Amino acid sequence: MKPSAFLKAAGLFLVSILVACAPKAVPVSTETSMPVETNVSSENERLDPSEEKGVVAEFLKCVRPVYEKYRQNGASIVGDMKIQVFFRKSGDVDSVQIVESTVKYPEFEKSIQESLMLLKHDHGGFGSPAFTTSITFSDEGVFGFKNERSPQEVMAAISGFMKTRLPPIYAEYVKKHTFFNSKMVVNISIAGSGAVDSVEIVESNIGNPEFEKAVADDIKQWKFESGKYDVFNLGWPLRFRNGGPKGPRDGKKVFEIVEKNKKERLYPIYYSFLKKHSRFSGKITLHATVNPDGSVQKVDIIHASTNYPEFEKAIADDIMQWNFGRGTFSNSVVEIQPVFSDDRLNDNSLYQPSSGL
Repeated sequence: MKPSAFLKAAGLFLVSILVACAPKAVPVSTETSMPVETNVSSENERLDPSEEKGVVAEFLKCVRPVYEKYRQNGASIVGDMKIQVFFRKSGDVDSVQIVESTVKYPEFEKSIQESLMLLKHDHGGFGSPAFTTSITFSDEGVFGFKNERSPQEVMAAISGFMKTRLPPIYAEYVKKHTFFNSKMVVNISIAGSGAVDSVEIVESNIGNPEFEKAVADDIKQWKFESGKYDVFNLGWPLRFRNGGPKGPRDGKKVFEIVEKNKKERLYPIYYSFLKKHSRFSGKITLHATVNPDGSVQKVDIIHASTNYPEFEKAIADDIMQWNFGRGTFSNSVVEIQPVFSDDRLNDNSLYQPSSGL
């Protein structure tokens, strides 16, 4: 819509959320309002009253009655006003500042400030946010430009994504890695369309780029409500502390698994080698690192005395195929010491749980 001769375009709508507790918001930088010549379309087309949402709508509900009162008294109110309102955690207004104004009517500006001091904004109780918007006064009426997203709605959406999208990524990751209780802080930039423009990891104590990238890539697929919104930046902490280890694996159960696999898997390998080689004996000490899902991540040969490296490797390769059962455990190390002697396979396996591997 082209503005009238008396209409000047407002700049982009600035959103600044200052969150004192868990979710800490990051201010959004926007361009400064610039006057627009007659018959030149503004880059930020004013909103139709039916499209007004969020804090813009709340501001205008307070501003319009003041404007109408002055107009009824014969005053000509024309120009732009950039207003910043600071809220307390309770939602009450702490202060109102007119950052810029071309209205040139001090008494009217003071009345606007007094009216906005009565504003009550439900921002979910998160910290003490401040909101800035530009309002245009003209003979056609009072208009705002571009809505700001509701912080509580964005936070609610993110909380939903955290419950539905991130747990499967965490669960897949800990199949091969140790459970962890850690935190990432990400800065999410949301476009007016609702798509995520960018995700920046600003803090993390996880220490695994692969997992961090998987989380960031998923966040880029999140979709928020679309509308005539400015870009919205939000800093958000992601905590991974559910489903962690409940304790080490039971040593008795581990030993039973070793005994079973020894008879069903290691005996055949030993007898197969005896058919091709002279009778031999010896002991192999192996450390098998077991993942939380029960699969074996790796097998290290610590010591061997059979003098048949290919046999020792065959034993290690077979143990790599074992499964110790899924559970909420840290990665564990199972020490296996099979002794080969006189065509018999004797076992002296030891279980030594070790977390953080």
